[in-house]
Amino acid sequence: MTTEPRPDTPPAADDTAPELPAPDPIEEEIAQIDARDPDAAEQVEEVVDEAAAERPT
Repeated sequence: MTTEPRPDTPPAADDTAPELPAPDPIEEEIAQIDARDPDAAEQVEEVVDEAAAERPT
């Protein structure tokens, strides 16, 4: 005799799926600016890159 899952039972969670990293809020903001004004987004990205290069590690 086989046991069939009950129709009201939710499917099991997929534990094999890799956990995605949290999105970078700065990258999300740049993407939003890029959608509105591509030139401004490029300038913002340059400033962010310069600031990241100057930040001590």
